[in-house]
Amino acid sequence: MIDSQTMKFAALSNFVAMLGGQIKSNQTISALMADIMSNIYLANSVIYYTNEEGGDERIGAYCLYRLAIDTNDKINSVIFNYPTENRGMKLLLYLLRPTRVQFDFNKNRELMAHFKRNESDILCLLKEDIILDEALSKLENLSNYKKEAENLCLDQTKDVKNKYRKLYDNVISVGEYPNQ
Repeated sequence: MIDSQTMKFAALSNFVAMLGGQIKSNQTISALMADIMSNIYLANSVIYYTNEEGGDERIGAYCLYRLAIDTNDKINSVIFNYPTENRGMKLLLYLLRPTRVQFDFNKNRELMAHFKRNESDILCLLKEDIILDEALSKLENLSNYKKEAENLCLDQTKDVKNKYRKLYDNVISVGEYPNQ
């Protein structure tokens, strides 16, 4: 699907280029074309990451699915908003119109179930390239303490709850502004 969207984007770019200076007054079309291009770039990045870097195939497929839906909607918006009265141009634009893809809520539920089953692995993978500063590290620790307390018996949670409360107070505390 991404290949056909790339070809449609290339053809649509030619139509938009024919607007010349008029594109300045049609900022919506310009913004939609930028969105389409970024979606295509993201989709190709997901394909590369999934194939070459060993990313989770189900999550990659779902990301491609969501990008395809969004890109189709944006291509249709460009075609619908293209300013022309020429019947030949309208016909050519109509031929570029992609088929309507409906969002499938069952796919969303399936992915959420997959994500829940593999949550720790997926989150570790996402955190690999993120630099956590002190504030974000504290928030992550809060989350970990909360999860730890949920998995313990009532009599074992006192120590974890004390750690959680102390860190929570530290995170939400706001220093006083010095009076001068």
